[in-house]
Amino acid sequence: MTLRAAGAIIIGKTNVPQTLLAFESANPLWGRTCNPWSTAHTAGGSSGGEGALLAADGAAVGVGSDVGGSIRIPSGYCGIFGLKPGHGRVPFTGSVGVSVWRLISSLFLTDWIAGSFVI
Repeated sequence: MTLRAAGAIIIGKTNVPQTLLAFESANPLWGRTCNPWSTAHTAGGSSGGEGALLAADGAAVGVGSDVGGSIRIPSGYCGIFGLKPGHGRVPFTGSVGVSVWRLISSLFLTDWIAGSFVI
């Protein structure tokens, strides 16, 4: 079931880095996403736009993906709560590049046990 089918109302799209793999949300088209608490600081990446929107009370909840900290880093930088579900808890259905994410998740998120991972 998609978010829209479940009754979610999509209110906008947020900024991401050009390569989607950076610790700051900046790209040549939309510029840099600033931290809502201090414009001299970054909101983090790669879901920094989402983190800034949530921290500024622009939305109640956001959706993102996290392989290398894309939810955890903006959450920490913006002072909000981010949840990275365990592997397989959230389906990839409807994601862009599903086969790529399945490959990445099978390589890096196979199994987390006591702070180490097993491939």
